[in-house]
Amino acid sequence: MIKPLCEVIVDLEALRANYRLLSGKAEILMPVIKADAYGHGIFEVADILCEEGAGHFAVGSVAEGAALRDHLRDRDAFIVCLLGCLDEADFDLCEAKHLVPLVHNPESLARCRDRAMEIALKVDTGMGRLGFKPSEMGEIARSLVGRAVRPVLLLSHLAVADVPEETEYTAEQFRRMDIARDAVRQYFPDVSVSHGNSCGTLLHPEHAGNIVRPGIILYGGNPLLGTPLEKECAAFKPVMSAYAPILSVHALEAGETLGYGRLFKASRDSVVAWAGIGYADCFRRNHVPGAHPMMAVKGRRCPIIGRVAMQMTALDVTDLVAEGVDVRAGDKAEIFGREIDVHEVAEWWGTIPYEVMCLMGKNRI
Repeated sequence: MIKPLCEVIVDLEALRANYRLLSGKAEILMPVIKADAYGHGIFEVADILCEEGAGHFAVGSVAEGAALRDHLRDRDAFIVCLLGCLDEADFDLCEAKHLVPLVHNPESLARCRDRAMEIALKVDTGMGRLGFKPSEMGEIARSLVGRAVRPVLLLSHLAVADVPEETEYTAEQFRRMDIARDAVRQYFPDVSVSHGNSCGTLLHPEHAGNIVRPGIILYGGNPLLGTPLEKECAAFKPVMSAYAPILSVHALEAGETLGYGRLFKASRDSVVAWAGIGYADCFRRNHVPGAHPMMAVKGRRCPIIGRVAMQMTALDVTDLVAEGVDVRAGDKAEIFGREIDVHEVAEWWGTIPYEVMCLMGKNRI
């Protein structure tokens, strides 16, 4: 791939520190490194986590799991593929690479019954997405007794663990998982349980299961931001930062317009800096109404003006220059990092930090 002008930097030592903060939160940590580790780089992230003692990983597709297995080589790791198997080829790959596929529907259950492999059974405790009902789990487990396949993990996902007002629903999800666990353990007493995501791990460790799946907090995101519990995640450090080069700096006289659609009209004599990033680089063209998006130049916030173009975005650096700061082509504009928080970018875009990280991670170097 041709390297874009913008760059995304991943602080692997911050990742290491975040993982250490989670040590002791559960019997086993199974970091979620699906979708290229939320854009941070699955191989680099896995290497650091292995150094810290991680031996369990949750990925997305079977192909992602196979690539991770090949990268880890002689390391013995328990790799769960959260999207399950689409076809027989996926099951073949899981057997060959010793991956643990998520089995979440009758079709995949039928395909794997006579395969000598380990599987994770998905229980739908209230997400309404993938999985079997808790009431079905006893019969499913009974049907697997004596088969070549072996269920080693029950897995479910919390829908609103990051919403303090929804504690009753989260408690109901835990209750449903207890029903499923008790039913399956009648036939497979050693099966593990994983029900804790980032918030479930931090807020409800007693119900999260013996294997927990931290995701966004590993990368420094705060899923509880804006709630009374946001301090629970305050110690986790941002791992990703993003920058774009300044391509040009020029004057814009009062009354002159700028960019496509002439959406910006200078109300004063101004200085404009054009940053080398646009929607082709996954930087959003539109922002939510009333948002005031910014980038930072030399430690100072500067408003984004005009319409974001394919590979360029304009910044108003007038005040910065008026203070005697020299802004010139070749300088860098921070998209998020030290001065701009990734949560702010997500708010301007009308989305969540997960999406910002995954999109910007495509430009990772």
